[in-house]
Formats: sequence, C-alpha cells, structure tokens
Amino acid sequence: MGLKFRKSVKIAPGVRVNLGKKSSSVSIGNKYGGYNIGSRGTRARVSAPGTGLSYSERLGKGRQQWSPHEPKQHSTAEWVTAAIVGLVFFFMLVWLFGW
Repeated sequence: MGLKFRKSVKIAPGVRVNLGKKSSSVSIGNKYGGYNIGSRGTRARVSAPGTGLSYSERLGKGRQQWSPHEPKQHSTAEWVTAAIVGLVFFFMLVWLFGW
C-alpha cells in the first residue's frame, strides 16, 4: 500500500491551496462552483444544491505528453501555483520561527 499525502490550506474566503505528494493546485470558488488551476491542468465545476448532481470539465489543452528529448515547457498556471505555494510556505516559516 502506498503512502498518500494531501493538504488543503484556506488562504482567503473562496481561495484554497491544495498540496499533494505529486501535484499542487489553487481552487477558487465555493461548494456550488468554481475553478481549479493546477499542475495537471485547469478545471471548471458547477453543482446543483441539494440534488447530488455536478459537472466538471477540463479547460484548455491540459497536461501534454512529455518526451525526454525535448525540454518541458511550464504553463502559466504551473508558475502561478508554484509562486503561491512558495509564498504560503514562506509565511508559514515566518509565523513558526518568528523571523
């Protein structure tokens, strides 16, 4: 059985940073709809309250197959996610160690 890691941190009302062992993302929205921008692509979702019905769709091209012979091109969403995760870790260190 493999080890799993997942952590979700609320940074503002309606904004969450989701951290996993292999990926990270930023979620914007509430429980009825929103966007998720992450290292595996961008998704939009919407749900009907009280019915259990929901719909989710990948936006854009998403993750493409990578070949070891060509350099990997990072998307804007990956850079934004990395910057936000880096800032959250920085402020957590400042808060923990009181720098």
